[in-house]
Amino acid sequence: SIDPGFAAALFNLAIVRTEQGDVDEAVALYRRVIDVNPNHAGAYLNTGLLLRATGDTVGAGAALARAIELDPSLANRIPPEGSGTPVNSEAIPTEP
Repeated sequence: SIDPGFAAALFNLAIVRTEQGDVDEAVALYRRVIDVNPNHAGAYLNTGLLLRATGDTVGAGAALARAIELDPSLANRIPPEGSGTPVNSEAIPTEP
């Protein structure tokens, strides 16, 4: 079991779920990270990339925009559409 407030563990579990192909669970875990830490740019980035891969362009756009708003350097980590769905495996512990 995971401490529901331990954002780093949730983030890392989301990466594992992504690697296992469980995109829905990964997105749910990233959203839990965001609930715990609304300023976690990496969670927004990965959520956006996964949503874009599933065809949710509206949700993806909102998540990616928030990631860049929180950390402008992440704009360079967003691959062009159609180039796969690499996620940021580095936990970015952005604190409020």
